[in-house]
Amino acid sequence: MKYLSRWISVIIFASGFASSSNAGEITVVDDSGREVTITVPVSRVVTFNKYNTEFFRAIGGQDVLVGMAADTIKLTNYWPGLGDEAIAGQNQREPNYEAIVGLRPDLVVFPRNGAWENAVEKLENFGIPVLVITGWDVNQHIDNITMIGDLVGNPARAAALNEMHTKYTNMISERLAGVEPRTIYLEK
Repeated sequence: MKYLSRWISVIIFASGFASSSNAGEITVVDDSGREVTITVPVSRVVTFNKYNTEFFRAIGGQDVLVGMAADTIKLTNYWPGLGDEAIAGQNQREPNYEAIVGLRPDLVVFPRNGAWENAVEKLENFGIPVLVITGWDVNQHIDNITMIGDLVGNPARAAALNEMHTKYTNMISERLAGVEPRTIYLEK
């Protein structure tokens, strides 16, 4: 929860934004520390990194996804309705800007270890905002999910996902209370 105050800085310019039918703008502070203004709700998103892709699908639905990296989309049964035409690059470090522009996204999302800096520079000429969200960072899970709910106009679905996450992280914390931490080595 220590990152919650970071996302409280979301500024809503449109009244009545809670409904996905109301368009407006919000300004968020992303994982890179940049303030990014985005017209919401977004309905066409290109995501890099499978965690970001899964979160946008979980909160915004499959239809919000129009593009993703080839390394994510390779599981075709997992992403029904998305084929090769939705490939927006090889991975989060090798985006295909021509493909991204051709997908006409409202938003492109990279994790902080992706090629977001180049993407910001190249896509600003096309009016396509780039946002840095690092879905694999468990410490930012609640803030990321809350922000995605605001972006797609579905804060209730984001709150439900956060509630489930909090239920289990609290349970783990309770069960491990008083247990001495151990150092482990994990290799995959």
